[in-house]
Amino acid sequence: SDGVIEIGAVVTDKTKRKKGAGTAAIKAILEHAGKIYPGVTKFALANSASAPLFEKLGARKMSSDELSDEVWGPCAICPKRPLQTPGKPFICCDIPYDLTTL
Repeated sequence: SDGVIEIGAVVTDKTKRKKGAGTAAIKAILEHAGKIYPGVTKFALANSASAPLFEKLGARKMSSDELSDEVWGPCAICPKRPLQTPGKPFICCDIPYDLTTL
């Protein structure tokens, strides 16, 4: 492993959205992950729906080259995969956010 852990999909019930449930869930996950994986970079891949939550929490947008190629492996078969430019950092339809300092 390269010392990173991805916080995967966090989905809230429609009746709980915009009421802090997602924020509370992310904070609880990060607190628990920090105990189990101290010193490890925690990140999330955000889509257009989840990016505002991570930005509200103060997460830092990452460049794709800050993460290993292993993270981007599933993107090889993604039908939404943007065209890539040789010699440039990988481009994904999701935005990586660093959650380590939250």
